[in-house]
Amino acid sequence: MKSTTININVYEVGDVIELKRENLKLVAKQRSYAESTRAIIVGVSQRMDRLYTYKMLAENGKVISLTPGEQGNEKYIGHVDLSMLYGDKNDD
Repeated sequence: MKSTTININVYEVGDVIELKRENLKLVAKQRSYAESTRAIIVGVSQRMDRLYTYKMLAENGKVISLTPGEQGNEKYIGHVDLSMLYGDKNDD
């Protein structure tokens, strides 16, 4: 019997990733992503096979999806805390 361990990255909304255009499979996605190198995760959905699909906002303002087949070559950059934008405005 063989056993295999698979490592996958799981991101959350607000995470910033670095991704190259060549890692996207569809030509339409590559065109939308254009010369962008970074994107922020704006939506996460878990599929029936327990893998994740992400909606991300690229540097150029285009929203594209990142499917499990396209994942693996991206790099985690950091996290943007959106609560700073919508936090209490009476902190003056």
